Amino acid sequence: MPADAMSPKKLRHNRAALTHRTGYALRHPGRVVPYLSRAGRDAWLRLKHPDHVGHHRAVPASDTRRHREKRPHGRSKIRVSRSSLPTAC
Repeated sequence: MPADAMSPKKLRHNRAALTHRTGYALRHPGRVVPYLSRAGRDAWLRLKHPDHVGHHRAVPASDTRRHREKRPHGRSKIRVSRSSLPTAC
């Protein structure tokens, strides 16, 4: 561990502390609602999928159900024909 790892400056910046989170929310009010939405979704998915792998599989599935543009082959994506790609001879 580096010598400065326990310095007072490093100890002061605890991002998990409620005071840090409150100050951050006051400085960035537009990020509060999306954060609470994700936190609520994650809590719900943890209840439905108590195992680690199941939870991490459910998160992308939830994202694709909520947002069509995040789907890997959604209709909003521009499709490019493979015939337009140069071929090697």
